[in-house]
Amino acid sequence: MKIPVSPRRLRQRGSVMIMFTLSLPVLLGLIGIAVDGTILYVVEAKISAAVDGAALGAGRLLGTNANTTEIAGEFIKANFCGYECNTGSSGGPTGVWGSYNLTPTINFTNNLGTYTITINATVQVPLLFLRTVPKLVPQTVATVGANATATRRAVRTIMVLDRSGSMTGTPFTWMQSGAESFAANFLPGTDEVGLVMLEGSANVGYPTTYPLVYPVKGNVSGGPDTNFNTSSDPPTGPLSTALANMAAGGGTGTAEALSLAYVELQQAHTRDLAANGVDSMLNSILLFTDGVPDSIAVSPNATQVWNINTNSWLTGITTHFASGSGCTYKSTSNLADTMMGTIIAFGSGPPWDTPYGLFLLGGYYNSSSNTSLSDWEASPSNGQVGSGDQVQSNPTAALAGCNSLGKNGGNSASNYTLSDLSQIPDYTIYGVSTGGTNYQYSTLNLSNGTSSSPYSAGSYNSSQINSNCGSNGSTCGTNVAIAAWNAVDNVGTMIRSQTAMNQITIYSIGYSGDGGVDAGLLNRLANTPQAQPSGTVSGQSVGQYVQVDSADGLASAFQLIASYILHLSH
Repeated sequence: MKIPVSPRRLRQRGSVMIMFTLSLPVLLGLIGIAVDGTILYVVEAKISAAVDGAALGAGRLLGTNANTTEIAGEFIKANFCGYECNTGSSGGPTGVWGSYNLTPTINFTNNLGTYTITINATVQVPLLFLRTVPKLVPQTVATVGANATATRRAVRTIMVLDRSGSMTGTPFTWMQSGAESFAANFLPGTDEVGLVMLEGSANVGYPTTYPLVYPVKGNVSGGPDTNFNTSSDPPTGPLSTALANMAAGGGTGTAEALSLAYVELQQAHTRDLAANGVDSMLNSILLFTDGVPDSIAVSPNATQVWNINTNSWLTGITTHFASGSGCTYKSTSNLADTMMGTIIAFGSGPPWDTPYGLFLLGGYYNSSSNTSLSDWEASPSNGQVGSGDQVQSNPTAALAGCNSLGKNGGNSASNYTLSDLSQIPDYTIYGVSTGGTNYQYSTLNLSNGTSSSPYSAGSYNSSQINSNCGSNGSTCGTNVAIAAWNAVDNVGTMIRSQTAMNQITIYSIGYSGDGGVDAGLLNRLANTPQAQPSGTVSGQSVGQYVQVDSADGLASAFQLIASYILHLSH
């Protein structure tokens, strides 16, 4: 039976057909947008990855003699469409979904040590569905692009290396090798690298600054430079020579070494600022040590010392001499009469033996027999008890009349007692305080995984230096060691807090295989989250501490710190 259709329903069906017919281009457009939009998204992701990879790859070569723009272009081609990549509209498809006409634009700039490469790339993508509705989308292709920027700041870094007597043998060899590989990560002609060596006293090993002249000021030319290496495979050059000439021996004068490193950074900053009008270098110090501080560089009779942070005299200092001292110059502001030397807590503490001094400061050593830095590098026991070429504190005239301070005939320890002093000096010769209570956060980590608190036996007493020292002088030795610890901690705070130039980040490596390393102090110096009592200090740069328990791990530790520094430079 035939069902009749009403005219009204026929009209409705006709209206639907008309609406469908009229909306068909729109529907096709929506489908086209969905399909072609997905294709464009995939192509965009691909070219973005290619551009990012090119920026990272070429960015690692910023500052070198490499043609970074050419290398970036090759990276883009390889990452987007392989090594058979065609460019230009006549070259055929170049990449995913038939895209073609890959067009990179690469710009490289060097603004006073800040190297920047900016990459922009576009590619044309054929449209599949949208080209069927030309009234809505008249073009048959779409252009997709991406951009990326890589920046590398030139690095200024100083290695502060512990070459004390406990490092003798395999650990010293591994440390030298690690330091060599560390320096090889930086770019001669672009980055600036320096070296400070520490034992009972400290020296600037590269660039050669010897002998030092007191006061050591941070507002003159000098400091780490770009000429540290002439080749990186294998490493050669003046820095390599200085590392090779080093020998192990003596104590651990960490505070003086860090003070000299700070001055070296100041000098480089002043030099570059004068030359360029701006200094954008990324500043860092890498400290390597295998123990705890035991030495301080002091001027016991000086009423003023040079403050390396303010580059001015710190005046009004009280001197502390025993009532029976025969020293002629117990208090002076005259440099010619100022005692300068190192007080050392001897022994393999904690606990330490009776402290002795004043021993010659390494950076100021200049006699008729040893007149060059290489002499001191090869004979680190200069100025130490038991050495054959022992010398007293300088200047010699400043020690006139002293009963027992500096060398009084012979080379035995008894000729270097501190009976002329009544108290440990309040400041080092670099204006760093020897006081404080943070030594309670010292933690001596051993290679077997155990740890101890070496200064937990009592409070710091600066007046215990030549009497009431307990068995074998251990109390006085411990107080001198605490003063040395305080000076290291205080100069670290000074360095991280300075605002005269870009922030200085301190990195530290501790080798625990020689009787333990002070992880508490090294974490505080690097301002890590593990630093006691409450982690990182806000507003100060944050570094890294790496502990090594066996000598063969030292090379990897140096490489790891280099990667941290270079990561920040990009």
